[in-house]
Amino acid sequence: MNRLIESLRTTRLYNWINLFAFTAMVAVNILANALPLGGNTSGQVSDRYPSLFTPAGITFAIRGVIYAS
Repeated sequence: MNRLIESLRTTRLYNWINLFAFTAMVAVNILANALPLGGNTSGQVSDRYPSLFTPAGITFAIRGVIYAS
């Protein structure tokens, strides 16, 4: 029984940490575009420095679906 209670407490802690991390990630993404550093959004910086590892812009459209779910 003690093991079950301990497991539930750990799960609850992880749920709170996950919620905090998700909220922080969304806030940082919003701030990165609302208050761009040096007057450049992250998309503009990515366009300025092309690389083989940067996917096409349409690739990031999936974020809206992920955030909505």
